[in-house]
Amino acid sequence: MSILRHVQTNRCPKCGESLVIEEKVGYSYFNGQIHIHDHVNGHRDETRRFACGQAVSYSKNFREEKVETAGYTCLRDPERIEKEKQKEKLEEDVKNFIRNHELPEDVKRSVASKLYIHLEDD
Repeated sequence: MSILRHVQTNRCPKCGESLVIEEKVGYSYFNGQIHIHDHVNGHRDETRRFACGQAVSYSKNFREEKVETAGYTCLRDPERIEKEKQKEKLEEDVKNFIRNHELPEDVKRSVASKLYIHLEDD
């Protein structure tokens, strides 16, 4: 049984995962009791997170569901996977550019360290 009243999404919008690993509502702990925050409009902040990492939340102020874009994002999202591949390729291209440049090794290491890149063979 779900504790959520407003979040209706039951599957990850990115990959379709249906296993829910967390549901939470906005609350506070006061005078030894837990109080769920209900807005004057009767709505409350709610979040549902799926096993893939994606979270969907409901905003009491805007009265709408939204797919989280920071922090709790889908690990199986095709866009995310493609961006990660592009990032790895760019990092490898930068490593190769520095390695193949005609500068002394200490200068290459210095430039690489400023970019948080390790030039040692992986």
